[in-house]
Amino acid sequence: TISNVFHGCESRRGGAISTSGKLTATNVRFENCTACQGGAIAILGNNPAKFISCSFIGNNNDLGIECWAKGGVFYVNGNDEGSDITIDRCYFEGNTSDCEGYQDRKYSAGGVMALNGAAPKLHISNSTFYGNIGGWAAGVLFFEKYTADDNNIDIRFTNNTFLDNTVLHSSINHGVLVYFNGASTDKLHGLLSFVNNTSFNNNTPNEQSVIYLNSCPLDVVLANNLSLDKKIIEDGENSRELGYGWVLQENNGFHFTSVQITHNIIEGGIGGGHKTFDENYLTSDETANIFPKPAADLRPTFELATELVTQDDIHFLPVGEYSSAIDAGTNNVVYAGANLVTSTDILGNAIVNGTRDIGAWEFGNSAGI
Repeated sequence: TISNVFHGCESRRGGAISTSGKLTATNVRFENCTACQGGAIAILGNNPAKFISCSFIGNNNDLGIECWAKGGVFYVNGNDEGSDITIDRCYFEGNTSDCEGYQDRKYSAGGVMALNGAAPKLHISNSTFYGNIGGWAAGVLFFEKYTADDNNIDIRFTNNTFLDNTVLHSSINHGVLVYFNGASTDKLHGLLSFVNNTSFNNNTPNEQSVIYLNSCPLDVVLANNLSLDKKIIEDGENSRELGYGWVLQENNGFHFTSVQITHNIIEGGIGGGHKTFDENYLTSDETANIFPKPAADLRPTFELATELVTQDDIHFLPVGEYSSAIDAGTNNVVYAGANLVTSTDILGNAIVNGTRDIGAWEFGNSAGI
């Protein structure tokens, strides 16, 4: 356990660890560590960094002074060399990137991670993100491209759970979970994928989208994701919904290189300017996406332990035997000759009934989920 480390002053990086070398952390708990950029860890350069079965609790950028706060847990900057980050079976709770007193929280972003560099490789799998906060943008991941150099992206989210994460800023489209800014340039290429993730109750009191990708000429894969993140505001006899779903926006003539959007259940649907974002296409028999209104028969029940330590302490129970998420996914989403859909769920359980469920868990496995 590394806890209660304060690495103060503006521009300080890495409350617990700052490294440009190789790093492997296994079964480590980082708690209440503070720095302006990377509350717990700063990773600089392209040497591999791996985090296996680690917990990150309450890390933050709260220095009590004005600073460009970035990354409540991680600040990653590989510059033109790139970076190589692997996160597997980790747990993130209550981490915050915020600077309340600085220009309406401007620049405080990435409650868990702020990532830039010309060639970021980031693979996050089988992990849980609960109650993390971004001040200006992105309760989980904030990405910025690196200068005008070619940026070769390889970012993958697989078998993860996102619960009750939020953004504090009042503007729209800052991405409650992920904000990805391509900054209207053709110097950006590679893969961004979300496969078999479960997202629930990630929202704000305003009109934020859950995922926001802006002007990114990337290959984008969204498959087997369960996203139930609409916020219902009760007002007497009336009620209203907040939240945009997932937004893939194309501005200034910069289009996504390719898009695969298949077998998702997403409240609020998919928005943006790409020609394939037509609802008739996205809900065809081939793509099989469902864009429901908030409804009890689609919303899962989550049971959380008193003190969460890993994703094993979260139990997911689809409502009803015939939940729309069960056996409704796809087993194959191919990119560059490789299948992005894994054969196991977030707990390592194998596929049940021969077809992946939508979301991070397989219903009916030996663990009783």
